[in-house]
Amino acid sequence: MDAGRCASPRIGPHPFASRPEVRMPREVIDLPPLAPGLVPRLSVLRFGEADRGPKIYIQGALHADEAPGTLAAHRLAERLAALPGEAICGEIVIVPVANPIGLSQRVLGLHLGRYALEDGRNFNRGYPDIAEAVIARLEGRLGSHEAQNTALLKATLRSVLAAQAPAEPVPALKHRLLLLAIDADWVFDLHCDAEALPHLYTQPGFVAEFAPFARLMGARAILTAEASGDHPFDEAISVVWERVRAAYTLHPLRRGGIAATVELRGQQDTEPQFAERDAEAILGFLTRIGVIAGERPRLPEAACEPTPLAGCSLIEAPATGALQWHVPLGTDLKQGEVIAGIIDAASGQSTAVIAECDGLFFARSQLRQVFQGQKLGKIAGREPLRSGPLLGP
Repeated sequence: MDAGRCASPRIGPHPFASRPEVRMPREVIDLPPLAPGLVPRLSVLRFGEADRGPKIYIQGALHADEAPGTLAAHRLAERLAALPGEAICGEIVIVPVANPIGLSQRVLGLHLGRYALEDGRNFNRGYPDIAEAVIARLEGRLGSHEAQNTALLKATLRSVLAAQAPAEPVPALKHRLLLLAIDADWVFDLHCDAEALPHLYTQPGFVAEFAPFARLMGARAILTAEASGDHPFDEAISVVWERVRAAYTLHPLRRGGIAATVELRGQQDTEPQFAERDAEAILGFLTRIGVIAGERPRLPEAACEPTPLAGCSLIEAPATGALQWHVPLGTDLKQGEVIAGIIDAASGQSTAVIAECDGLFFARSQLRQVFQGQKLGKIAGREPLRSGPLLGP
């Protein structure tokens, strides 16, 4: 990228308490109504210009009860809006609230934002696979120029997806989010776990690309899989790009659809300093890849090595009762180590929860009254343990 095209701004943070309100132009997209007069809407923020460099897509809270992603995206948008326009060398698209339908789901005072109430399905599963249609549409149309081929691929991705028009609210939400992101060069899907250390999910082939970001965000685990199962949002983008490149190896195509699911700690970690830190990590990474002009930040030491998602142990409750954790998050566990106990006070019985592998204890449930078979936490193991669908429910 021609660094001379962009001026270098100061992008350092300033105190939360002194931040003025920053006005940002918003595109509002209406989704099919949930009921007469009840129309969910997506609010889309755009920064920079599409013809000046890569497209970056960032969304928060696809699982609507995961506020840290929304807060980080909001703070990032504030920081971007404060930059001079010439400082952004490309297009940055931010959807801070990616799931207005999930935001509306409350039952007996409890917010249920992970699953659609209409069918119980996870909002981050079951995205359409358009790879075969895109490959067929490109047949005989690619040439020898990388830039022209990549532009044609992006246009074809948009065209194939735009031809689909789901009428029901949840499929329409998934379709519109995917349409906003499908032609992006980089995709950051911001989530969080229940209680967790920062971590991310991506494909093995993207580890090198995301390594600087993982260091900037302080990731304690990087979980990789070619396909994790059930077609989540990030893979619906990355897989189609990779399959097209594999189908047309004789035609140069720029790598795009480089996507990751980024887990910003736990659901309760909503303090301003966390949002500031996460926005700063994304800004620093965008500066390192030339999308934002300025001095490239120094990288801290890596806090982890990538591990296979198939090696991630999903800790199950061996009994029903009150849960007591014996070790904190961040503990390097050994196979067979007792990590928690479940107390059935009615019978006086106590059952140990045992680590099934060596690895980092990086995430756990907020529940303390548990049922046998429930998922309690995650250990980033180094050797494959599972096959088939690899993601949790």
